[in-house]
Amino acid sequence: ILSTWDSGIEVNKAAWDILGKGGKAIDAVERGANSIENTVNCCVGLGGNPDRDGVVTLDACIMDEKSNCGSVAFLSRIKNPVSVARKIMETTPHVMLVGEGAYRFAVQNGFQAESPELSESARIEYTKWLEKSEYKPVINIEASQSSGQSSGQSNPPARLSDGEFNHDTMGIVALDVNGD
Repeated sequence: ILSTWDSGIEVNKAAWDILGKGGKAIDAVERGANSIENTVNCCVGLGGNPDRDGVVTLDACIMDEKSNCGSVAFLSRIKNPVSVARKIMETTPHVMLVGEGAYRFAVQNGFQAESPELSESARIEYTKWLEKSEYKPVINIEASQSSGQSSGQSNPPARLSDGEFNHDTMGIVALDVNGD
């Protein structure tokens, strides 16, 4: 099992509960991802920081050993987007559902709609951001930064005010006893 960021240690422990008993890699990946989605942290799950409109929107994707894929983007109010992505992969001809369509699919398939309220830490961070926010998107900012060109804007901080890494998501891969 390999997971990104410092939260990967706990994610790996959750995934190992499946793999350590001879379980399937895809089940382990989903369990590991669910474990971080269920925590309050800056960057993954409903407890994460919101978009510029104050709404937590989530993305997730999953792939099995046969390269079947499922994903969601711009999904709000659903606690475990990776599980919705898996449901899409396993029950539909689609690879991705987005926004309202992803939300409706999730609810129609038994996923519970959660409160749109921000977590306490996200509310505090969002309130701080609102005080000085100037939304000026930069086209292809990554390319200009890697080439040494200045976009005229400062880069996002590597760490948030509480010291946590500022990142957008997490990744997890696993290999099971079947080589999947």
